[in-house]
Amino acid sequence: MTNLDDKLGKKRVLIVDDSPGDRNLGKLVLEDSYAVDLAGDGLAATAMIKSNEYSAIISDTRMPHMNGLELYGWLDKHRPHMKSKFLLLSSTNQEGASLSGITFMNKDSYLDSLKTMVDKMVEDNDPK
Repeated sequence: MTNLDDKLGKKRVLIVDDSPGDRNLGKLVLEDSYAVDLAGDGLAATAMIKSNEYSAIISDTRMPHMNGLELYGWLDKHRPHMKSKFLLLSSTNQEGASLSGITFMNKDSYLDSLKTMVDKMVEDNDPK
């Protein structure tokens, strides 16, 4: 598995959100620099993560089937090397996420700094 999209030669990013509008806005912000995959909930994301390596995973908190914190727990158990590549978005305060070491961003204002945050996550996790 590689975190590069074979056709585009770009690093892969996964956006997980049950809102199609939010998923597509995130994709618009990132698609010039990254190959962006989309999942509608954490359960769909796990299937994609099983067959792809991602440089960053951006997840909403509240979703049906498997929420963002449950997805992080799944990563901890099945793909622990990807936990540092996980960014949790929420429109509410996530003190529990901060305490557990999850990178958190406020969903109401994340689009302004999303690309910068993803660039930093990719750079920090790139093997030197």
